[in-house]
Amino acid sequence: MVHNTINKFEIRESSVRKGIQNKKRIRNRFHKHFI
Repeated sequence: MVHNTINKFEIRESSVRKGIQNKKRIRNRFHKHFI
C-alpha cells in the first residue's frame, strides 16, 4: 500500500516536471518566433 502511494507520487512529480519542461519549450519557441 505504501509503495503504491509512493509510486503515484513519483509519477505525479515526473508529470509535473514534464509539464514545466513543456512550458519552457513553448516559451522558447515563442521567443524565437517574436525575435
